[in-house]
Amino acid sequence: PGSRPHPTPHFQSFGRSASCLLGMAAAAVGHPFGAAGGFGGAVPSQRPAAASPSASSAGGAWAARGPAVGSFFECRLDSAHDLANLLSALQLREKDAKDQRVHCEARAQGLKFIAQSGAKDVAVVGWMMATSFKEYRFVGEHEDLHLRLPVAPLLHCLQIFSDRAGLSLRYPVGEAAELHFTMEEDGAVSECSIRTLVLEEAPAIFGSFFGPGDVMSVLRPVQPEFWHNALMEFAELDAPDAVLRLTLRAPGPCSEANYPAVVLRSQTLTSDAEVELPRSVFEDLELAPSVVAAGGGTHHYPLTSIPASCFRAPKDCQG
Repeated sequence: PGSRPHPTPHFQSFGRSASCLLGMAAAAVGHPFGAAGGFGGAVPSQRPAAASPSASSAGGAWAARGPAVGSFFECRLDSAHDLANLLSALQLREKDAKDQRVHCEARAQGLKFIAQSGAKDVAVVGWMMATSFKEYRFVGEHEDLHLRLPVAPLLHCLQIFSDRAGLSLRYPVGEAAELHFTMEEDGAVSECSIRTLVLEEAPAIFGSFFGPGDVMSVLRPVQPEFWHNALMEFAELDAPDAVLRLTLRAPGPCSEANYPAVVLRSQTLTSDAEVELPRSVFEDLELAPSVVAAGGGTHHYPLTSIPASCFRAPKDCQG
């Protein structure tokens, strides 16, 4: 079979419990839509409406409001799984994950998705640029369109067929302002419609969880599977109070060329896991001046939130 271009999703993941920015997938530090990071917690809270299935496969229904007059977008992908992989990386490991919603921002440059934990201690941002699509068109009186989408129904619909299924997506469709997409593979067709919550105004934007002027350490693995394999060592440590300690080590005058630059460790009452990552697995390893001066530093992250999304981002970007 002929090969096809594979659009690479980009991700950023922020944790406010330490001054360390981890580039989990393509590790793009700059933000293609302007301000770095995602959106803050000023998103209106809405309860889902009663289910309203549509066509052959329908997702859960949500309270809907009409979009800005004249605003719409439509796009096509060679594989529906490209979008499914991005949405999978936005899922957080929380008790209410099945009800998780993500914020979708559509504009001429492409689609951006933002997810954050209920405690507002984790935010994951993923985007697909317009050039990643086979076709992409955005028309609107305003420069962007903001939606709230349920993750679980979307993933269920997008994964009905194999990764060879093409995808056509359009919003809005019909009087209910539904997100409508069609998948086709070898003559089989599935149509899905999901009602959305449209935000009249964009949520409050935050640059990151770090203060203005904070100097961050940046880690960029050579291959995403290096980071994925390291985190998988902690996948079974799901105690509510389990903490992942991330230690950054600055090279000393007598350090070997491939010294252990990053050490991950977590302990519970019954388990103890530790992973050392040598300098060679990182394409870039930029330590903040304060970390270099101290010879290293340790940051702490709750295993129940941050690594949950990081497991998926590197894994889905392999190959």
